[in-house]
Amino acid sequence: MKIDKKIVLGFVAITGMIVAVTTTSFFSFNNFVKLFNQTQEKIQLAKFTTEKEIDHLMWADNISKGLIEEKAINITFDPTACGIGKWIYQSLQDKNFSPEVMKHIHELEPVHKLLHESGKELLGQFSESNIIPATNRTGAINYYAQHTALHLLKVREKVGNIKEALNHEVTGLNQSVANTTKFVFTLLIVVSIVAILASIFFAVTSARGLFKFAQNLLQSSDKVVHTSQDIASRNQELASRTEEQASSLEETASTLEEVTATVKQTTDNTSKASKLTKEVLDNAKEGSDTSKHVQTAMNEITTSSQKIAQIVDMVDEIAFQTNILAINAAIEAAKAGDLGKGFAVVAIEVRDLAQRSSDAAKDIKGLIDTSIGKVENGSMLVKSNGEKLEEITEGIQKVNDIMLEISAATNQQYSAIQQINIAVTQIDTVTQDNSRMVEEVAHFSENMNGVAQEMDQAIKNNLSV
Repeated sequence: MKIDKKIVLGFVAITGMIVAVTTTSFFSFNNFVKLFNQTQEKIQLAKFTTEKEIDHLMWADNISKGLIEEKAINITFDPTACGIGKWIYQSLQDKNFSPEVMKHIHELEPVHKLLHESGKELLGQFSESNIIPATNRTGAINYYAQHTALHLLKVREKVGNIKEALNHEVTGLNQSVANTTKFVFTLLIVVSIVAILASIFFAVTSARGLFKFAQNLLQSSDKVVHTSQDIASRNQELASRTEEQASSLEETASTLEEVTATVKQTTDNTSKASKLTKEVLDNAKEGSDTSKHVQTAMNEITTSSQKIAQIVDMVDEIAFQTNILAINAAIEAAKAGDLGKGFAVVAIEVRDLAQRSSDAAKDIKGLIDTSIGKVENGSMLVKSNGEKLEEITEGIQKVNDIMLEISAATNQQYSAIQQINIAVTQIDTVTQDNSRMVEEVAHFSENMNGVAQEMDQAIKNNLSV
């Protein structure tokens, strides 16, 4: 084969390799950018669902505070008005996500609707001007525990399924980005080495047309330099965007920690309220027992008063008999004449004493009858008071049971938020790893750009010689 044909063949081969690597790099870079944008969209969506899940926890926390502290409850009833509701119906209309994510969105929509309807039903049944009075609090707490809390757990479960599917897709996209990047850099290195070896080969074996070949090689080198510079610039921009995303996730994790602290405080307050309710229950039971003791004492007083009344009746009867005897004695004294005058005086005095004893006995009986009536009335009041205290004790017992249920539910919410916090921390860790990987890619691109510039300068120096 003639040397000019070898030069032409070498030029065509090297040019073909450069065109191939340039084209491959271009399409690979576009694919890289596309995959990165998809990854960022998935991460933003995961962040969005996490924030809206937090909003619904705050929504439920608003209801809980209204149930415990008798504050106004201001919540959104319309399931299409909240942030996650708008996203659900927009997603169902656009259908821009994978079948797996769309499946979980379809499952989330009815559960999310039931959650808002339960909040509306709760306030509709038990509130007055968005405030739940103490008389309705027990029913409201029961309704919240049996409906709203269950719907909230289902919403969080469905949102967790969506985030899990998104995280799975993000993992796949990150793997694709890594594979694409590895392929591009491997291809560039291999083609560069092959091009250099081919240049050396044709420079040694070809004497004629070497200057033209060197010019073509210089042009190709310029293209490699420009391409490497462009890739380095794009990678630097990508590193900056990834760093911003990592910073945003750190802020989200910080906000979630604050929400965790708030829910923990609510849990502590619920525990304190449960303890206070138990103390009130114990005091009510003690009051009921005291009322029973008082009722027993009143019954004993009534019995004693009745016995005293019987004794007074006996005294009155004795005074009556004494009065009759005194009258008979006076009659007999009158019959005796002068001899019975002294006896007659004594009989009159005895009759006066008997009369006074009878009057005093009647007065005592009247007072005792009045006292018995008052004691019986007091006994009835004490009995009624005891029944009311027992009813209050039963009501407080029910409230105490409900407070224990609320405390358990709040503890579950705190555990769930801790799990979310762990998940966000894991996502933040993955993002930080991605950021470091992009920075390494940018560093490799800069190194490759430096190598390309050195190669370009070497070719120019040889050409000038």
